[in-house]
Amino acid sequence: MYVELKNINKTYGSYQASKNVNFGIEKGKLIGLLGPSGSGKTTILRMIAGLETPDSGEIIIDGKVVNDVPASERGIGFVFQNYALMKSYTVFENVELPLLAGRYSGRERKKLVNEMLEFTGIRDLADKKVTRISGGEQQRCAIARLMVAGGDLILADEPTGALDHEMGIAIMELLEMLNKRGKTLIVITHDQEIGSRDRVIRLADGQILEEAK
Repeated sequence: MYVELKNINKTYGSYQASKNVNFGIEKGKLIGLLGPSGSGKTTILRMIAGLETPDSGEIIIDGKVVNDVPASERGIGFVFQNYALMKSYTVFENVELPLLAGRYSGRERKKLVNEMLEFTGIRDLADKKVTRISGGEQQRCAIARLMVAGGDLILADEPTGALDHEMGIAIMELLEMLNKRGKTLIVITHDQEIGSRDRVIRLADGQILEEAK
């Protein structure tokens, strides 16, 4: 999935979160967005995902301007720092959620969910409530859920921010495995030492300061 931002501007009151932001991301790449808090990183991800609308400029996905396309129709997976899981559900039930609205039999759902739990290394936790597992395991659960949902573009907003360094490395390695499967990834992180990337984009005050490979 190819992504391009053209002259993107976004303002909240007197705060300009994005100032003429321009960049493109080729299909199958893993890109890191770096910058201090308030630099506009999360706003960019939310606009790509369709959770926010730019004041001006164009967001283009696979050659189509998607400014007015709802988030549910963009085919994008989003990994949040706080995991965004259903706390009263088990690991299996959380991962199964995206399949409940589709035409899947119970057997098909079980097969797909178990495959993703196996891939993310948490199949033995399937029957546990997510409140009873560690932060790193919860993040793996969230990643398994977005894999079940499908989509070729994954946006990750500080996916390692609430984890210790060792667990953060493990989660980045998992995201890199998804990248090797052909997924395009845009990852926000403060830690430039975590994970390898095809390109790093540094932001400050809503503007791109530097792009480096």
